[in-house]
Amino acid sequence: MIGVVHFEVTASGTLWVTADTRPEVNAERIIFLYLLNTIIDSNIDNIDNKLIARYSLTKYAIMFIVRNILEKDELGIQLLQNPSDFLSDGTHIFKLIKAFGGVVDDIIIDLNGEVNDLGEDFDYKSKLRDEHWVKELSRNIVSNYQKLVNRKRIKSFKEEWEDDNE
Repeated sequence: MIGVVHFEVTASGTLWVTADTRPEVNAERIIFLYLLNTIIDSNIDNIDNKLIARYSLTKYAIMFIVRNILEKDELGIQLLQNPSDFLSDGTHIFKLIKAFGGVVDDIIIDLNGEVNDLGEDFDYKSKLRDEHWVKELSRNIVSNYQKLVNRKRIKSFKEEWEDDNE
Protein backbone atom coordinates (compact mmCIF):
# COMPACT_ATOMS: atom_id res chain seq x y z
CA MET A 1 0.00 0.00 0.00
CA ILE A 2 1.09 3.51 -0.73
CA GLY A 3 0.29 6.14 1.86
CA VAL A 4 1.60 9.24 3.51
CA VAL A 5 5.16 9.11 4.77
CA HIS A 6 6.21 11.29 7.69
CA PHE A 7 9.83 12.17 8.39
CA GLU A 8 10.99 13.45 11.74
CA VAL A 9 14.50 14.37 12.78
CA THR A 10 15.19 14.37 16.50
CA ALA A 11 17.51 16.82 18.24
CA SER A 12 20.22 14.14 18.22
CA GLY A 13 19.95 13.85 14.43
CA THR A 14 18.11 10.53 14.36
CA LEU A 15 15.71 10.17 11.44
CA TRP A 16 12.35 8.54 12.16
CA VAL A 17 10.11 7.48 9.30
CA THR A 18 6.49 6.47 9.75
CA ALA A 19 3.92 5.62 7.10
CA ASP A 20 0.16 5.95 7.18
CA THR A 21 -1.38 3.64 4.62
CA ARG A 22 -4.83 3.98 3.18
CA PRO A 23 -6.17 1.22 0.94
CA GLU A 24 -7.68 3.67 -1.56
CA VAL A 25 -4.27 5.23 -2.21
CA ASN A 26 -2.53 2.97 -4.69
CA ALA A 27 -0.34 3.22 -7.78
CA GLU A 28 -3.32 3.57 -10.12
CA ARG A 29 -4.74 6.51 -8.12
CA ILE A 30 -1.35 8.22 -8.21
CA ILE A 31 -1.13 7.72 -12.00
CA PHE A 32 -4.70 9.03 -12.36
CA LEU A 33 -3.86 12.18 -10.39
CA TYR A 34 -0.59 12.58 -12.29
CA LEU A 35 -2.49 12.48 -15.60
CA LEU A 36 -5.05 14.99 -14.35
CA ASN A 37 -2.26 17.27 -13.09
CA THR A 38 -0.48 17.06 -16.45
CA ILE A 39 -3.66 17.94 -18.36
CA ILE A 40 -4.35 20.91 -16.11
CA ASP A 41 -0.74 22.08 -16.49
CA SER A 42 -0.99 21.89 -20.27
CA ASN A 43 -4.25 23.90 -20.32
CA ILE A 44 -3.65 26.41 -17.54
CA ASP A 45 -2.23 29.00 -19.93
CA ASN A 46 -5.74 29.25 -21.41
CA ILE A 47 -6.78 31.19 -18.30
CA ASP A 48 -7.11 34.82 -19.38
CA ASN A 49 -5.74 36.30 -16.16
CA LYS A 50 -2.09 35.26 -16.31
CA LEU A 51 -1.48 36.03 -12.63
CA ILE A 52 -4.16 33.52 -11.66
CA ALA A 53 -2.86 31.05 -14.25
CA ARG A 54 0.61 31.14 -12.65
CA TYR A 55 -0.64 30.97 -9.06
CA SER A 56 -0.02 27.46 -7.71
CA LEU A 57 -3.35 27.10 -5.89
CA THR A 58 -5.27 27.62 -9.13
CA LYS A 59 -4.33 24.12 -10.29
CA TYR A 60 -5.72 22.59 -7.10
CA ALA A 61 -8.93 24.60 -7.37
CA ILE A 62 -9.37 23.19 -10.88
CA MET A 63 -8.70 19.66 -9.57
CA PHE A 64 -11.39 20.23 -6.94
CA ILE A 65 -13.83 21.36 -9.64
CA VAL A 66 -12.98 18.31 -11.77
CA ARG A 67 -13.69 16.06 -8.80
CA ASN A 68 -17.06 17.73 -8.23
CA ILE A 69 -17.95 17.26 -11.89
CA LEU A 70 -16.89 13.60 -11.81
CA GLU A 71 -19.04 13.03 -8.70
CA LYS A 72 -22.10 13.99 -10.78
CA ASP A 73 -21.22 11.73 -13.72
CA GLU A 74 -22.07 8.03 -13.77
CA LEU A 75 -18.73 7.05 -15.26
CA GLY A 76 -16.91 9.70 -13.24
CA ILE A 77 -18.06 8.07 -10.00
CA GLN A 78 -16.60 4.77 -11.20
CA LEU A 79 -13.33 6.52 -12.03
CA LEU A 80 -13.10 8.09 -8.59
CA GLN A 81 -13.85 4.79 -6.88
CA ASN A 82 -11.54 2.61 -8.94
CA PRO A 83 -9.15 4.38 -11.33
CA SER A 84 -7.42 1.10 -12.21
CA ASP A 85 -10.37 0.21 -14.48
CA PHE A 86 -9.48 3.21 -16.62
CA LEU A 87 -5.73 2.64 -16.70
CA SER A 88 -5.62 -0.95 -17.91
CA ASP A 89 -3.75 -0.21 -21.14
CA GLY A 90 -2.37 2.57 -23.30
CA THR A 91 -5.62 2.98 -25.22
CA HIS A 92 -7.57 3.58 -22.02
CA ILE A 93 -4.96 6.06 -20.81
CA PHE A 94 -5.19 7.96 -24.11
CA LYS A 95 -9.01 8.00 -23.85
CA LEU A 96 -8.78 9.26 -20.28
CA ILE A 97 -6.43 12.07 -21.32
CA LYS A 98 -8.78 13.14 -24.14
CA ALA A 99 -11.87 12.97 -21.90
CA PHE A 100 -10.15 14.99 -19.16
CA GLY A 101 -8.93 17.48 -21.75
CA GLY A 102 -12.51 18.24 -22.78
CA VAL A 103 -13.68 18.64 -19.19
CA VAL A 104 -10.73 20.86 -18.20
CA ASP A 105 -11.25 23.03 -21.31
CA ASP A 106 -14.88 23.58 -20.31
CA ILE A 107 -13.90 24.38 -16.72
CA ILE A 108 -11.34 26.97 -17.84
CA ILE A 109 -13.90 28.68 -20.08
CA ASP A 110 -16.26 29.02 -17.09
CA LEU A 111 -13.40 29.99 -14.77
CA ASN A 112 -12.48 32.79 -17.17
CA GLY A 113 -16.08 34.01 -17.08
CA GLU A 114 -16.23 33.92 -13.28
CA VAL A 115 -12.88 35.67 -12.81
CA ASN A 116 -13.39 38.26 -15.55
CA ASP A 117 -16.59 39.39 -13.81
CA LEU A 118 -14.56 40.20 -10.69
CA GLY A 119 -12.43 42.91 -12.33
CA GLU A 120 -8.70 43.49 -12.46
CA ASP A 121 -8.31 44.42 -8.77
CA PHE A 122 -9.52 40.98 -7.74
CA ASP A 123 -7.43 39.60 -4.85
CA TYR A 124 -7.03 36.11 -6.29
CA LYS A 125 -4.45 34.97 -3.72
CA SER A 126 -6.68 35.45 -0.70
CA LYS A 127 -9.74 34.14 -2.55
CA LEU A 128 -8.02 30.93 -3.68
CA ARG A 129 -6.97 30.37 -0.05
CA ASP A 130 -10.57 30.88 1.12
CA GLU A 131 -12.31 27.49 1.35
CA HIS A 132 -15.79 29.04 1.15
CA TRP A 133 -14.97 31.07 -1.95
CA VAL A 134 -13.43 28.07 -3.74
CA LYS A 135 -16.47 25.92 -2.89
CA GLU A 136 -18.82 28.63 -4.19
CA LEU A 137 -16.72 28.99 -7.36
CA SER A 138 -16.88 25.22 -7.80
CA ARG A 139 -20.66 25.17 -7.27
CA ASN A 140 -21.11 27.86 -9.91
CA ILE A 141 -18.86 26.18 -12.47
CA VAL A 142 -20.27 22.70 -11.84
CA SER A 143 -23.82 24.07 -12.07
CA ASN A 144 -23.04 25.78 -15.40
CA TYR A 145 -21.31 22.64 -16.64
CA GLN A 146 -24.32 20.47 -15.74
CA LYS A 147 -26.73 22.87 -17.46
CA LEU A 148 -24.66 22.78 -20.64
CA VAL A 149 -24.45 18.97 -20.52
CA ASN A 150 -28.21 18.69 -19.98
CA ARG A 151 -28.84 21.02 -22.92
CA LYS A 152 -26.44 18.92 -25.05
CA ARG A 153 -24.18 21.92 -25.70
CA ILE A 154 -21.13 20.15 -24.29
CA LYS A 155 -20.27 16.51 -23.67
CA SER A 156 -20.25 14.98 -20.22
CA PHE A 157 -17.20 13.07 -19.04
CA LYS A 158 -19.00 9.83 -19.89
CA GLU A 159 -19.81 11.09 -23.42
CA GLU A 160 -16.20 12.24 -23.90
CA TRP A 161 -15.01 8.77 -22.85
CA GLU A 162 -17.52 6.91 -25.02
CA ASP A 163 -16.77 9.05 -28.09
CA ASP A 164 -13.19 7.85 -27.92
CA ASN A 165 -14.38 4.28 -27.35
CA GLU A 166 -15.88 4.00 -30.83
